[in-house]
Amino acid sequence: MLAAGLPVAEASVRLWTGSSFGLEARTDGSGRFQLPYALADLEPKAAAWLVADAPDRAPAGLRLSRLDRSEELFLELEAGCAVAGRAVGPDGHPAVGARVSAADARHGRPPWERSAMSGSGGEFELRGLPGGFALR
Repeated sequence: MLAAGLPVAEASVRLWTGSSFGLEARTDGSGRFQLPYALADLEPKAAAWLVADAPDRAPAGLRLSRLDRSEELFLELEAGCAVAGRAVGPDGHPAVGARVSAADARHGRPPWERSAMSGSGGEFELRGLPGGFALR
């Protein structure tokens, strides 16, 4: 697991098999991880992804195939974008303790989500969003 060419320790690495996350591992100090899973175990037409996530980094994914024979796979975590704002209620007053989230669950791709709770003035910040993210 790399970020700007440097190893990322304690990143979460999960296997996504088209409908849910299964196995999970954490990277060590050298950015390496190991999952007790063989690519040959994939169903022939299964959509499987290796998904990595770390604080302040955009999630990264690598589509896996039964045809992959590599013993080592590399994922690069890019610096994530941040969005900050203020949540307010219909009356215009700060929405204290509101859950604010950004998510992507496009069909065929692993889902990701970032969330934060708004503070006493309604302020919030979402970090580690992928580039090109659009708010709606």
